Amino acid sequence: MILPESLVAAIEEMASHVDFKKLIQATEDLSNRYRSQGSEQETFIQSPLERIAYICMRMPATYSAVYFVLKELVDVFSVSDIRSVLDLGSGTGAGFWAAERLFDDLKEYTFVEQDNELCKAALHLIENHTHKVGIKELNQDYTSSINTQKHDLVLFSYTLSENSRKQQDRALDNALELCKRFLVVIEPGTVLGYEHLMETRNYLLSKEMHLVAPCPHSKACPMKEGKWCHFYKRLPRMALQKKLKKGSLGYEDEKFSYLVFSNKPYDRHYNRLVEFPKKSPHLIEHTFCTEEGSIERVQFPKRDKTVFKKSKKLDWGDVWLK
Repeated sequence: MILPESLVAAIEEMASHVDFKKLIQATEDLSNRYRSQGSEQETFIQSPLERIAYICMRMPATYSAVYFVLKELVDVFSVSDIRSVLDLGSGTGAGFWAAERLFDDLKEYTFVEQDNELCKAALHLIENHTHKVGIKELNQDYTSSINTQKHDLVLFSYTLSENSRKQQDRALDNALELCKRFLVVIEPGTVLGYEHLMETRNYLLSKEMHLVAPCPHSKACPMKEGKWCHFYKRLPRMALQKKLKKGSLGYEDEKFSYLVFSNKPYDRHYNRLVEFPKKSPHLIEHTFCTEEGSIERVQFPKRDKTVFKKSKKLDWGDVWLK
């Protein structure tokens, strides 16, 4: 996953205006606070410098997860005509960069963010980026009534589970009122993130929304105890990130869980690869979540050359179309 060059340049330009040693310290403070208290702390970002540090460290990974989910809409479900996106809890604005890159017909993007300074920073990153998208900014709490028109796609990116369950349901009700076609929810790929998503999954199914992905079915999740449905993307770290991390790895693995719902059913039959493939020279074994609502391990021997070649290209998170 490669970040758009214009986004990398914008982040580096933003960071160039602050003392780098202080930026390193702000990065460490954020990391320590996250590990000790998690992301549910009400005032997670506590200074302008921490806001820049947060953008430098988290925006690339957030972008990669959103890009993966939205690209699947394009590649697997042949959705190519998204014209408007409503981003609830837009944060760093990573969703905009992914949507703008993937949806050729995108005309309008609405940022909804309670942290006004973070939203200003996100919009600043876009200022010198050439695009044809109309941008609207709403500085408010998305669990309250939102005064805007309906959008083709409504996005919650790493934000919904920061609220209580009651607030989450209220936010989802607001989203449903403003959703023309798709509702996307992305959360950290942790046990807790998965648990929040399962509650959201049940809630949206009770509202008669249609589950598009990642589940190939609308039955109970078949994951056994000790496992949870999540995916990952490996992405190279920017040079700036490596400096902030003081020479650590040149890549990072972003783990995430997600849901895509639609106002209408999609007649697309598939199984989902939910673990790393197990490969040997003569055999590949895939673990699928199936359309029938079960977890199955399927072996593809090399002697079946056509199927073996196809299965060899699959990675964790990919779909096997029927």
